Amino acid sequence: MRFQCVCLLLMLLSATVLLHDADLMQRYKKFRKQHIYEKMTVTKCDYEMQARNISRLKNKECKSINTFILADIKPVKSICDRVPYDNETTSHQRFDLVVCNLTQQKAKLAKCRYSGHEKHKKLIIIKCEQGYPVHYFGERDFIEDGKLWP
Repeated sequence: MRFQCVCLLLMLLSATVLLHDADLMQRYKKFRKQHIYEKMTVTKCDYEMQARNISRLKNKECKSINTFILADIKPVKSICDRVPYDNETTSHQRFDLVVCNLTQQKAKLAKCRYSGHEKHKKLIIIKCEQGYPVHYFGERDFIEDGKLWP
């Protein structure tokens, strides 16, 4: 009987770990879909926001802003290599960005329209979990005396 209980407990623990890993991979995939696109341009905001299904929020309103990092995933993911625990971190490498802003606030899904603008050579702030980027917080221009400056 004890052996069966131990086996059941091990199976439950394994299932919990697998579910957590699956959730982490889903958030990583979502981050990639929403924020990584090397060839993004300001003229592609409308198309990419719709094609990638980024413009939708749960309340059926359009997402007000989304930032695309003009890079391959490798240099972005490498930011997480130096994070000792799950937390937000700022890159040391600079990235070019395209920011897509909703042009009409409170627009409903069928009418989501975006205008884009470029930002160059920015430090990016992301959240990492277990070595994977899972959330984009924003960007900064520089770090001085260990402090971030917008």
